[in-house]
Amino acid sequence: ASSSALRAVADLASYPFERAIERLADLALIDLQQADLQSAPRYALHPLVRAFASARLAEQELFEQQARQRWLACYLEIATLIEAHWYDTHVLAVIDPEVDNLSAALAWAVKIGRDGDVLRLSATLGYYYYVRGWWSEQLQVNQLRLATARRLGNMLEEGYTLLNMLRIMALQGRLAEARQLAEQVAAMLPEAQHTNRQRSSFLHGLAIFAFANDEVERGRGLLREVMQLCAESDPYKYVRARNWMANSLLKAGQVAEAEQLFEESLVQSLKISYHRSATFCQLKLALAAIQRSDDQRAAQLLEAALQRATASQDRRDLAIIKQTYVQLYRLRGDSLAAQVALAEAIDLFERLGMRRELSDAQRYRIEARS
Repeated sequence: ASSSALRAVADLASYPFERAIERLADLALIDLQQADLQSAPRYALHPLVRAFASARLAEQELFEQQARQRWLACYLEIATLIEAHWYDTHVLAVIDPEVDNLSAALAWAVKIGRDGDVLRLSATLGYYYYVRGWWSEQLQVNQLRLATARRLGNMLEEGYTLLNMLRIMALQGRLAEARQLAEQVAAMLPEAQHTNRQRSSFLHGLAIFAFANDEVERGRGLLREVMQLCAESDPYKYVRARNWMANSLLKAGQVAEAEQLFEESLVQSLKISYHRSATFCQLKLALAAIQRSDDQRAAQLLEAALQRATASQDRRDLAIIKQTYVQLYRLRGDSLAAQVALAEAIDLFERLGMRRELSDAQRYRIEARS
């Protein structure tokens, strides 16, 4: 844990906290961990010390209750930070050293029935897992969230949770499961009529399933409605819908039309600090450049996309970027570099469970060997 979290939970001012930490470290009852001199120190307990402390804590029920409340409050502050910068995935770096603690706080909130805290913490943790590509963990968190939403009778939160699960099923090509979720989401559309933000979220999730199920025209129709709803009210959802529309055009071979939409989205994404969208646009513009045999422009765009995806630790984008590098190296006649990039893409697709992309990559590997 960080010193700030420990100090908050212990409810101590800075000076007595520092004295206590120093004393505990001298007694080997707490371990200080520091990656380098520039990193903030973090603290851990030996398992035997943890067992002893847990036994003593059980004897102080009031203190534990108050400390747990402060503990939850500490991690709810992280949730508040992420909520305020939802589309800035660079902010997720705050969670990297805290992900186990955040997960433990969520488990405690579930245990004591703090349903409101469960919904907030699960939203933050689920979003983190989604961007980082830990999709199995994301689905587990959403199962907790789904049970809480249903217990509360909160159909809107239930719908949002089903959308999160639908997105993963569609991206992984698990179409039978995705279809069941899509049917549930569609049945909940009346609950999402109150605001454009709500309805557009539901429609966009259904569009993702439509594309995964090769219902291209239906997907485009849903995206047009999303863009109409969000044109004036939500630039993030508008850009996201336009990106998916452009991607469908690119897959259909309408390269010029797709490039125009991606160029417009890239400018707007950079303006509003929508990093995932900017990465996606750069990646797809690079693919379009490869199709026009413009290897120089493709290389520049891919390098920019790779830097962004690496900064966000976005494994899905990293996998597709590696796959696109394969095409760039093939264009340049560099078979060795293409094989290296292909192996990296296959590894990521396997970890993410992206069946269609993995099958395509493995098929290319077989073709290259033959």
